[in-house]
Amino acid sequence: MMNLWRSLRAENSLPHSFLLVSIAVAILGFADTSYLTIEHYRNTAPPCFILSGCDTVTQSIYSEISGVPVALLGAIYYGIIAILLFTALETKKNLYARLGFLLTPLGVLASGWFLYIQIFLLRAYCLYCLGSIATSSILFMLAIVANRLEKK
Repeated sequence: MMNLWRSLRAENSLPHSFLLVSIAVAILGFADTSYLTIEHYRNTAPPCFILSGCDTVTQSIYSEISGVPVALLGAIYYGIIAILLFTALETKKNLYARLGFLLTPLGVLASGWFLYIQIFLLRAYCLYCLGSIATSSILFMLAIVANRLEKK
């Protein structure tokens, strides 16, 4: 138990540039989902330039959970990760990076569900939603890399 506590308080073993890239990805996800949240509350569909179906996806019954836009939940998710990773960068403490990366499986599981909804239930695609799916998947992959980097 003492080794676990010491490792949590230990200085970051993750490279500064790795944390910066991870923070940038989380901020990109935050910006994307914040935009979708704003559009949701404005009751408008974001414009789709490459794909068609943004309106179908963002205004479907699947765009809310108990009246809360899933985009808002995504913005909170990305915001928490960005804050934790930034705190790890500033304090040089492993604990914050681990906590941030520990959340990434939630994002990739939710993204898998929302991708399923777009492909099989709605048969429509939202470019911004697909962007969030990509962002959460990249964060999950970065978490795997971070785990391996810390073990070295």
